[in-house]
Amino acid sequence: LESILVLLAWITFLISPECTETRLSIALTLVLAINVFQIVLVENLPETGYLTDLSIFTICNTVLLCLIAAESILVAEAYRH
Repeated sequence: LESILVLLAWITFLISPECTETRLSIALTLVLAINVFQIVLVENLPETGYLTDLSIFTICNTVLLCLIAAESILVAEAYRH
C-alpha cells in the first residue's frame, strides 16, 4: 500500500505546472495518507527498541513524498514569475 502511495505521487510530475492547485492537492493528500498509514503501523506492530526495516522504509517514503510536495510548491512559485 505504501509503495502505491509513492507511485501515485509521481503523477504530480505529469501534471502541467499551470495546474498548481491540482499538483499541491495530490501531493499533500498523499503526505497525509502516508502519515495515517504510519499511525496504523505504530498501533498494530509490536514495540521494539530499534528501527525495523519497515520503519526505515516508511520514513524514506515519507521524506520522498514531502520532497515531491516541496517540488510542487517550488514549481508553482517559479511558474508565477
